[in-house]
Amino acid sequence: SYSPSPPIPMGSYTSVIISPNTNNTADIYNGFIRADMEVKIREVDGNTITAQIADGYQFNRVWFGFKDARDAVEKYEIVANGITIYTQNFGCEESFLTSLCSNETTKRADIYSKARHKDIWNYTSGCRTGFVVDWKDKDGKKWNEQKYKIHLKIDLRRFLPLSNIKYLPAFAGKIELRLYFSTAGMVCCPVGLGKQFQNTHNVNFKYQLKNITNEFMPIGEKIMMYVNKGTDATDDDTTTLKYTTYTTEERTFQVQEYAITECSSIIPCFGIEDNIYSALVQRYSDPTHPLTFPTQTISVFTTTNKLKNANDKTTCTITPRFVDAIFCLFPLVHTHHTWFKNPQFKSFQLNCGGYGNIPAKAFGTTAE
Repeated sequence: SYSPSPPIPMGSYTSVIISPNTNNTADIYNGFIRADMEVKIREVDGNTITAQIADGYQFNRVWFGFKDARDAVEKYEIVANGITIYTQNFGCEESFLTSLCSNETTKRADIYSKARHKDIWNYTSGCRTGFVVDWKDKDGKKWNEQKYKIHLKIDLRRFLPLSNIKYLPAFAGKIELRLYFSTAGMVCCPVGLGKQFQNTHNVNFKYQLKNITNEFMPIGEKIMMYVNKGTDATDDDTTTLKYTTYTTEERTFQVQEYAITECSSIIPCFGIEDNIYSALVQRYSDPTHPLTFPTQTISVFTTTNKLKNANDKTTCTITPRFVDAIFCLFPLVHTHHTWFKNPQFKSFQLNCGGYGNIPAKAFGTTAE
């Protein structure tokens, strides 16, 4: 169920119901949100890009999408009986941290929830949580006039306050998720030629190819890709062996527009026997025994200034309450929400006022 009905334009919230709509208990742990996002992209500098195909291989495809389907939700609210009880404005950062618990088996199997770079690079598992642009005209439209669809499956347990709630009874009331979908966490990367090209030696020996971007990059950042066929090169030791080369150049892509064309909550429901359910209602209707759930939340704070050198300092003023873990994320610019780099600090320490220094002995991030 969802409201309002799609298409939901960019910059708008949509609500999905997560309380049981059949029987009397919802299985939140196994519930998920299904969503489809339509995206139009453009090349920032207006460069012409055409498909480069030879020997049955295309050399300049680019993948756009999300490393994790949860990255598509930039903000969300939990609403109980019409009252907002929790707000998270750093949904992408929360998604990044919770995704670190995923193992390789889950990433490989759950194709509408996660994307591994090696699968995209080798183009072994389709488009997964994104789409591939091949620069070809379709239905009389150029690539930058086409709308590309991304299929997303977001487990409800990936929203941290819901991660410890396994079952939700109907007497808890009407519980909704207000979701703000965006492309703030979108990434892109060139698609490689695949293992078949690498293993077909009577084809790949004819090419002399330069390195291109071989990692996910945030949308809006430059990527190195093949753009057109270059002049044939000759081997240094002989003039009889010629290689085909491709010119590499940097290109920058941005999202022109996007819309959510489908968004619904898929939640298994089951019924508890009437006498047991009535006893639960009677028990938790008592103000001295309210229905409570153990929940986890993440609060994100930004520092007052950038860290620019090895001895630099910065401040983040907070009053911690019920904190059991602290994560430090280092985006290169403020628009990077799911893409972080190791700062290569030789000495790093948090000065936490009355709590002292954490950890007690400074550590480095260089693994030395």
